[in-house]
Amino acid sequence: MISPEQFETILAAVRDQEFKDLLTVSWETGCRPQESLRVEARHVDRDNARWVFPASEAKGGRLPRVVYLTPEALAVTERLMVEHPAGPLFGNTDGLPWTADAANCRFRRVAIKTGVHACLYAQRHTWMNRLLMSGVDALTVAVLAGHSDPSTLAKYYRSARRMLVWTVFARESFHKSRLHKSLICHPCTHPTPDTHRTAVSADCEPSANYAV
Repeated sequence: MISPEQFETILAAVRDQEFKDLLTVSWETGCRPQESLRVEARHVDRDNARWVFPASEAKGGRLPRVVYLTPEALAVTERLMVEHPAGPLFGNTDGLPWTADAANCRFRRVAIKTGVHACLYAQRHTWMNRLLMSGVDALTVAVLAGHSDPSTLAKYYRSARRMLVWTVFARESFHKSRLHKSLICHPCTHPTPDTHRTAVSADCEPSANYAV
């Protein structure tokens, strides 16, 4: 997983706009690496802020793949559509389309500078983890991620929920022991599925060092 602070460190170490664009859109959308490397202007639905890959170009080849864009990702996409009206939107400093090997090479160079090891798939997994920990249900995350079978993601979501509950109760027990079991008002005293969003608050956010 990549923390927001680590992502900012990576961005700060990158000087060229071309790689920053690829990093930003991957971070914002959680798209698969092959989607960001292959997307073209013809795939962009600007009115609905999304990329749409026909089934013949989508993973599995059975259903269209839709990648929803945040305002930041849409801004990058629209700018690149002007620069590259035909062919892949994302290109390197030589004007050539990014390849998986070229992107991995850049990540290795960034890791040497910063000590932060990352890749496009790590950004995708981090994106899914952020949604899950913000309270978005596993089925919705699976659909947004383009999974045809949400069962794998649902398994990790259950693990995330267990970790969240354990962390909240462990911290609550610690606070009570220090206060000699006096009553304290804490928003996470009894976390339930209905109060999942409340449980993940600024003062009791659990660790997210597990894979999704």
